[in-house]
Amino acid sequence: MENGLEVAGMCPTVRIRRGRQGGSSSTVESSESADAASVSELDPCSVLAVEEISEHAKVQQPEHTTVGGAPTCTWPAQAQDTAALVPTPSVAIRDKGGVKDMNDIGRGVQFTTEDGRDYAQAAGHGNCNIAIGVTEKTRVDIMVTGAEDSEQACELANTLTELAGPRVPQG
Repeated sequence: MENGLEVAGMCPTVRIRRGRQGGSSSTVESSESADAASVSELDPCSVLAVEEISEHAKVQQPEHTTVGGAPTCTWPAQAQDTAALVPTPSVAIRDKGGVKDMNDIGRGVQFTTEDGRDYAQAAGHGNCNIAIGVTEKTRVDIMVTGAEDSEQACELANTLTELAGPRVPQG
């Protein structure tokens, strides 16, 4: 695959194409030159722009939270029906666990490396998480929850990982 990364496993194929530019003009600044130690200072809502996500999922403005001790940004899904399964994307900054520490959420964890950067993917029950390695002990997670199935969740998580990759520091 040209300029892409494939992780086979839980989802049919996850392709991470680092450096791909999104279709919208976003005001989110790149942190390519950021020092890896700055991951703990990274605002999870700066990794993706609502305009970028809106091209792929109907979402509302982001909300800052803390999940499992990790600063997290969630873009709540816009659902027509309160019982509807709709994908909800989130970004979490993990400064106490690298890619190899990613939790299995139902279908195992797949690991791969591209251009010196480690990635992991875990999927299950309509959810998909992709970890972007920063250092051995830090990572940024791109998560999609509440999808109809893991395949749909992983497709969106992969797209968002492609968009977020250039903004995530690399150690």
